[in-house]
Formats: sequence, C-alpha cells, structure tokens
Amino acid sequence: MAMENYKNELDRIRAIIENFYVAKFACKEEEYEANKNNKEQIGKFIFRIKQANDLLEPEQQDLMNGALELLARNTGDAEDGEIAEQIIDNLFYDLKIIDQNDIDRFYQYNATGRWE
Repeated sequence: MAMENYKNELDRIRAIIENFYVAKFACKEEEYEANKNNKEQIGKFIFRIKQANDLLEPEQQDLMNGALELLARNTGDAEDGEIAEQIIDNLFYDLKIIDQNDIDRFYQYNATGRWE
C-alpha cells in the first residue's frame, strides 16, 4: 500500500508541473518562482522516499528513477537546467541521498527526453 501512495504522490507532482506549462503569470519572476517551487517538490519527494522505512530498496529506486525522469523531462531551457542542477546538487552534496549513478541516470533521461 505504501508504494501506491508514493506513486500517487509522484503523479500529483507530475500534474502540478504539467499545469504550470499552461498557467499564465503576471511576470517572469512569478513564473520562475512557480517553476522552481514545483520542481523542488521532486527533490523533497526523493528525500522522503530515501528516508521511508515502509519501502523496500528496489521500490525506493523505482520511485527515485521516476522522480529523476520527471525532473529531467521537464528540464529544457537554461533556467530549467539551473533549477534542476540546484536540486541535484542539494540531494548529492548536501543531503547525500543520491549517488553518481542517480546523477548519470538524470542526465541520461535529460538527453533523451528532448528528442521524444
């Protein structure tokens, strides 16, 4: 049941990000903050699943892969790249909850996502 709850949470974050792309903003700063806040939810989600004691390690990895893919597929321009890099750096350097394989996976998703 826990896995299903986390999948639902990831779907909720996905919907928020999809809605961002059709929303109208009063100014560029407001748009940037909304974009950053939405994508930071992915980082918070990864943190929660890595701390979860109700998931098996393969379940954690599956959810993390889904979250990294969501972030990568929604990283297109330089501003998105800056936001994603801040999130990845925080998870790797500060929180130490992702490893180099996760970073490589993010960049693999990012490179292939642009051409689909």
